[in-house]
Amino acid sequence: MSKMVRPRDELARRFQKLSSPKIKAYAAFIERGEEGQPIPCWGAIADRFVQELDSDEDRIAIWSVLINAGDRRPLLLFIGHNRDRPAVMARVFEDAHLLPVPLQCALASMTEFDELLDAQLENIAPAARQLREADSDKRTREREMFEERLSRLRAFRFFVPDKVDPADEASRPLPPE
Repeated sequence: MSKMVRPRDELARRFQKLSSPKIKAYAAFIERGEEGQPIPCWGAIADRFVQELDSDEDRIAIWSVLINAGDRRPLLLFIGHNRDRPAVMARVFEDAHLLPVPLQCALASMTEFDELLDAQLENIAPAARQLREADSDKRTREREMFEERLSRLRAFRFFVPDKVDPADEASRPLPPE
């Protein structure tokens, strides 16, 4: 029987192979969190990304790892947290054809990057091309869905194990109103 690998651990293992000390520290946080703290979930992982990986070079270095890992959640967070970094977004758009179609559509919804997108139009999925050519209402709606997915991912900061047996849930005191 094969051992189940958690996507977070696999991502941390891949990051550990990179040479940057900041990326290695980030990988350790993804895998183990802080001592005495709950295990980080995507919200805390994204916050640490913003805090620790402050150079475009480090962020670009992990991009290919994220692409190869293929997990949409960190890809979405990466895109969401690099929109203010032109050099990083230029790299993202160079590889747009490697992304799952929903993420290509998210990129196509970002009107501020139309020039980068236009350079890749022949390489991206038909749905993303159609969105690029769609009216502003459709692009705005796609952008809203991207922001919503990003917000939902960021909402979960830590895994907190349930300390109450579900059979005893009724005996759990209610919080004061």
